[in-house]
Amino acid sequence: MPRHEPAGGLRQRVLRGGMWSVAEALGSRIITTVVFLLLARLLDPEAFGLVALALVFVALTRLLVDQGFGSAIVQRQQLTKAHLDTAFWTSIVLGLLLGALLIALSHPLAALLDSPGLAPVLQVLASVVFIGSLTSTATAVLRRDFQFHRLAARKLAGAVIGGVAGVAAALLGAGVWALVVQAVVQTVVGTVMLWAVTSYRPGLTVSRSAFRDLFGFSNSVLGMTMLNFLSKRSDDLLIGAVLGPTALGLYSVAYRLLNLMNEVLTRAVELVALSAFSRLQHDLARLNRAYGEAIRTSAALSAPSFLLVLVLAPDVVHVFLGDQWLAAVPVMQALSLAGIAHALGATTTTLLLSQGRSRTALHLTTATTVLNVVGFLVAVSWGIVAVALAHTVRAFVMLPVSAWLSRRILGFRWRSWLGHLAPALGSAVLMAGVVEVLRRFAMADAGAPTRLLVLVPLAALVYAGALRLLSPAQFRALVGYARTVLTRGAVRAAATEETEPARDAPERPEEASALANLGRRDGDPDGGAQHEQGSGRPSAREDGR
Repeated sequence: MPRHEPAGGLRQRVLRGGMWSVAEALGSRIITTVVFLLLARLLDPEAFGLVALALVFVALTRLLVDQGFGSAIVQRQQLTKAHLDTAFWTSIVLGLLLGALLIALSHPLAALLDSPGLAPVLQVLASVVFIGSLTSTATAVLRRDFQFHRLAARKLAGAVIGGVAGVAAALLGAGVWALVVQAVVQTVVGTVMLWAVTSYRPGLTVSRSAFRDLFGFSNSVLGMTMLNFLSKRSDDLLIGAVLGPTALGLYSVAYRLLNLMNEVLTRAVELVALSAFSRLQHDLARLNRAYGEAIRTSAALSAPSFLLVLVLAPDVVHVFLGDQWLAAVPVMQALSLAGIAHALGATTTTLLLSQGRSRTALHLTTATTVLNVVGFLVAVSWGIVAVALAHTVRAFVMLPVSAWLSRRILGFRWRSWLGHLAPALGSAVLMAGVVEVLRRFAMADAGAPTRLLVLVPLAALVYAGALRLLSPAQFRALVGYARTVLTRGAVRAAATEETEPARDAPERPEEASALANLGRRDGDPDGGAQHEQGSGRPSAREDGR
């Protein structure tokens, strides 16, 4: 049936969804990061590079299995049992066929890439393709219904048990197979947990009409995700083929650290955004407010975090990974700049999908992919740092393009967009400058652990102070967002507060978090429909990179 809800009901569900998305992002990523750091200490770059190369092909087949049906289920206003069953059984058949195909092609691929150790790794990881086919429909149903607490429990359980299995295997001397064990166990546990918490049970109500309904939306989503895959994974494939597994291991570890940060900082906003924006697709005023607050929050969280990594990368690698990974430092620094550009526009593609403009999102992803692949092809012969810089240049080239697409939908003014981003970016640059000066001069003789212990909290204080000085309202909004998503009591209080009109200008304390403001009748400095936006990319990237 159609999805029309009162403002209070939607706001309550979105608030709770936001809290649990953050819980999932923080909880699973903290666990994943700890496990990752332990494995990095126990294994060498070649092991990571070999698995990273195998995961390129595993991730490709998993995308083909889903076909974009998950996004179609979340987005559809009208959804029947036939849609769900059709999506489920289609995924199962494709999972079996593509998993078998991956096994059959494992030796030819290993020979083509001159990596003999790739074949057995691919053969075992092919099981992840079929197991993953069991989860896509059930996951989409939970996302559609804002059941993020169930998804959080599932991912946390998988991360813990898979991580323990991987570390145990590494301690026993399994080498590269420790990473394989971690991936397989985590997928199996996550699948079992998912079916334990979802109310959906597959039936046999499969129909061609339901397939056509889903495919009408998902074909563009599939094309977009395939192009996005090529954009995001062509660097791994080229580095593995041209420079070898060791170079790929260094690059992939640097990328993974930054990707973990990106998922914690922006994934929570993106996950809730698609469901929330889809339900607000017929209410442009509320959609404007929700979208505008999302981009503000992403900027306020991501800019200081990525710039801090840029400055402290040598100390971070030395302390947490070990000196065998120091060659990854310049890669991490280059990719940290790309992280800022990605985070600033993380909701643009989400907005396009929520409005049913999947073809526009496909065109955006096509342009991004072309630039990425061309850049990687030119840069790969110069080494992994050059590939990272090519990635960063592309991210900033596409940022204004994506912002323009958002502007076509929401009607914001460029001056408003830049004005909303300026306080967070300015505060983050000031913070990074202060930290760099102190690190190079005042604390040059201190050890790396000491510098981190002193400079990280100092950076937080400098950033908070600068943001409060430049934009008191944005500082209060950031504090309000943190309180909303980290405390259940605040969530419930915000969800039940009055929805009376409030005058909202950048200087006003009434400006609160993105989730708390859904449904309010407040404007912005340039009028009701003019909020800042940026560029974006699809958020679905659950292939373990």
